[in-house]
Amino acid sequence: MGLPPQYNSSRCDRKRGGGGVLVASKDSIITEALPDYDTNCELHWIKIHLEGAKTLIVGVFYRPPDSPIQCLHELSLSLTRIRVKYPDAILMLGGDFNLPGIDWQSMSHVPSRPKKAESELLLSTIQDFHMDQLNTEPARGTSILELVLSSCPELVTSCTTGPGMSDHDHVVIVRASVHAKQNTKKSRFIHLFRNVDWENIKSFLRSAETQFFQTCHETSSVDTNW
Repeated sequence: MGLPPQYNSSRCDRKRGGGGVLVASKDSIITEALPDYDTNCELHWIKIHLEGAKTLIVGVFYRPPDSPIQCLHELSLSLTRIRVKYPDAILMLGGDFNLPGIDWQSMSHVPSRPKKAESELLLSTIQDFHMDQLNTEPARGTSILELVLSSCPELVTSCTTGPGMSDHDHVVIVRASVHAKQNTKKSRFIHLFRNVDWENIKSFLRSAETQFFQTCHETSSVDTNW
């Protein structure tokens, strides 16, 4: 059996009170954290180098249920900065947005539901950055709170839910048809003892022993003899 995969994590912690967001990736994949695009909301990005010329930027976002609308403005600001720096990158963003008032079939806010301004701001942000929301299954209760946004939805081969954890009945599982560049393993130098010329080594040690006792004296210190 092979060794279990190892993971690298990149995260953005809350300044106080615990919590935050985290992105984990296999250590065999070439990634780069992008802390310059963090803002005053719970958001973090990494860059994944793909085979060929394309770049995949993956983000994770959490909007606490009672957070102000400024949280979503910060998300839009971060996306704007990323698009300026990486205009051709593939964007994927997942997380818990806690906005149950959106009808994702019609891409509109349900009039009787709360957080109208926040819902409409998120919808306009998704449209401004030409992204699609791919998750159609609730992970808690009946509302779709966990979203998966992508600028290249054609690369996503499946978006389903799996066994739950914490207070989630399910977790969202996304599979995408992309090929990340892999870290190449460093070569190791291995001594092949079966190829050693033992007779030559023994001859060298005998001559070295003779030379040592001819040149070193019992009155000399250990350091000098060494």
